[in-house]
Amino acid sequence: MPLRTVHRPSSIVHGNEKAQAPVIGSIILVLIVIAGWLLSRLVFTSDVAFCREVLKGLATSDMRVISKIDWEHLSAVGVDVGATYRALPTPQDRLRYERTFVQKFSEGFRQSGGRLEAFRDWRLQAREGDRALVAVESEAKQKTLVFSVSAARPKKVEAIQWQ
Repeated sequence: MPLRTVHRPSSIVHGNEKAQAPVIGSIILVLIVIAGWLLSRLVFTSDVAFCREVLKGLATSDMRVISKIDWEHLSAVGVDVGATYRALPTPQDRLRYERTFVQKFSEGFRQSGGRLEAFRDWRLQAREGDRALVAVESEAKQKTLVFSVSAARPKKVEAIQWQ
């Protein structure tokens, strides 16, 4: 039995192809713009959410926060933590330092009456090259806390400073 070729009518009428091309192109362009906008919102949200997780981890002494910090370059409230960290001779000393830093941060946070709920208006403040600056208002201190986050993967906090 020979194979039969079935011809189906085209969904585009040949006379309208030229008229429909600009419309289809415009629709594709609009979809690309919308996708870009959604992606930028996702990046914004992920930087802010990341910094919220870091602050929560530090405040609650959650040791999982250790992997979210760039210890070799960290600057925290005017202190070059990274310089001290780099001077430590062994990996065991560095791990002990990381854990102690998180514990002491948490203790200081609690002793000063710190509450995570007092941090409001989380936002992406700026992008500087391969870094994002995320800001949050502290009701208690009436200041802005700014996180510098590297865009490199894995994402890490490099600085936490009051403004």
